[in-house]
Amino acid sequence: MPLIIVPTSHVAEESLERVKNTIERFKPDVIAVELDIHRFILLEEKNKKSTDLRSSGFLNFAIYTLMKKLQIRLGKKTGIFPGSEMLLAIKIAEEKGIDVEFIDRDIRITLFKLQTIPIKEKIKLILFLLFGFSFSFKFDLKKIPPQDIVDKTVETLRRNFPCIYRILVTERDSYMAERIRSLMKTYKRVLVFVGAGHKKGLETLLFKEPQRPS
Repeated sequence: MPLIIVPTSHVAEESLERVKNTIERFKPDVIAVELDIHRFILLEEKNKKSTDLRSSGFLNFAIYTLMKKLQIRLGKKTGIFPGSEMLLAIKIAEEKGIDVEFIDRDIRITLFKLQTIPIKEKIKLILFLLFGFSFSFKFDLKKIPPQDIVDKTVETLRRNFPCIYRILVTERDSYMAERIRSLMKTYKRVLVFVGAGHKKGLETLLFKEPQRPS
């Protein structure tokens, strides 16, 4: 069954063009996006109402808030609100009568699982987000980063924050892969939009090895 996994950057202008062009070219029966219903609502409301996530604990909520603020700061540099490409995919799907599926794990579950992370690793990540974050690799923020930069960034996360990597990347990749497998049993042409950091993991789970760029 035809399946395309399309990597995006949540703040890149190029992602918007990629979404439009891929939908037009592939003509999917269903569009799957890296969202759950709660993140979708937050995106639609421009993240104004996130108080329901505070029950996950102070440090977990602090990590979530800092990561969102970082994305928003990057988005201001590119003029793109974080997650706009996912909202655009949903909008086009609605206009064309294409089914939409949210394939990401419930963000509340992800935040709950973060409570199991050693406190030292949480504090280390918060300090990194506050003081240590910088782009070691030069690339145009308005474009989707090259795969080698994505790989190096993901590896940096895995090496320095192994527990957080497992919860934010490995477990979510497995969850989304199962959702995609389920969709492939129902639909003939499945189009998936995910952040670039999830593409290789999903392809490995679904195809045993990553697809070559088309």
